[in-house]
Amino acid sequence: MNKSIAWACAQLKNKLWVVGLLAFCHLPLGLAADFHRFWPDNLYAVNFIDKNTGFIAGYSGTLLRTEDGGDNWEALYIGRNELIRRVDFVDPDYGWAVGHRGSIFHSKDGGRNWEVQHSVANTFLRDVAFVDRNHGWVVGHESAILHTVDGGITWTAQKLDGYVGRDLPRLHGIVVRSESEAALVGEFGVVAHTQDGGEHWSLVANESRGTLLSIAAAGDRYVVVGSDGVINLVSPVVSLSTSAVAEGTVTAVGPNQAEATVPAGQAPSPHAIEYQIQPLATGTTEHFFAVSAAGDGVAVAVGRSAVVKIHGTTVTPLVADDSVALPFSWFGGVAVLEDGSFWSVGIRGAVARGDLASGSLTLAFNLAHSDRVVLGSSRWEKSQ
Repeated sequence: MNKSIAWACAQLKNKLWVVGLLAFCHLPLGLAADFHRFWPDNLYAVNFIDKNTGFIAGYSGTLLRTEDGGDNWEALYIGRNELIRRVDFVDPDYGWAVGHRGSIFHSKDGGRNWEVQHSVANTFLRDVAFVDRNHGWVVGHESAILHTVDGGITWTAQKLDGYVGRDLPRLHGIVVRSESEAALVGEFGVVAHTQDGGEHWSLVANESRGTLLSIAAAGDRYVVVGSDGVINLVSPVVSLSTSAVAEGTVTAVGPNQAEATVPAGQAPSPHAIEYQIQPLATGTTEHFFAVSAAGDGVAVAVGRSAVVKIHGTTVTPLVADDSVALPFSWFGGVAVLEDGSFWSVGIRGAVARGDLASGSLTLAFNLAHSDRVVLGSSRWEKSQ
């Protein structure tokens, strides 16, 4: 074939490819059932409201939704080509997500449509946690703590009490127990908690200066994970109750059963609860990126080449089958359900499902090609 013919054939192929792509992009949604991603985006977020309704998110505004317990997923788009770090829904309709460009996204229709409620310039946002449709927090780099009491209509900046480091810590994880109680973790071994809605964020003494990446509530404790195989229990030491204060003596809760006294009739202060950190033996130096806990206090931590169960002070590796290829994989998000099953998402669109009772983990599907995923909306139909 001479050069002119070869050039003509190449131009024809290019035109046919473009025509095919445009034709696909303008297909009615009902005809776009064969979902295929030529580049499987890394995934970082997974959030289940109950055993049936769940969400997955990651690179490039990727968002998936299931309503049947993960048997089938609808591929949506968050509206911006932004890396989505975490997603948190409080019910099947209301949810929030945070992005790597400082965006706080909000949906009122189960993730099918999103608005940007707030943007923080030049700040990576790393986690979001809500307790109901009104009260929630977002954390991120430069010690960013944002709080809302009106569903994200307004956001108020908060700060760590007494932090004196040279550089502001990047805050990576937050968990919320109630409208007033929450805890967060970040760089330089930062662990902090609030009992008054964030008016005060009290630092927990920590000898380690390592990077902490995620936190979950497990019973009356917190489970914290981070780089270099770190898993810590953060346990309450002293809790001042109103009834005990009236008598002038307060009995501690937690492992050391210490006691504290205050004047009779004095009201508990926002700093009444103190915590202590207990490092756990993990047997690995691999980084843990995320942790999630079930109602019975059992937690699952995932990371680089590692997936483990935490029960009390015992850390047990879970068994991944060959479909997961765990030694060569990483998982950036995990969600434990009340029935002991859990979902984890990570490298190159991997979505895995596990079971705490059997200690197993297997690949459920891959974002690049799966008959479990159908196209619900196209990024080409929306502005970026």
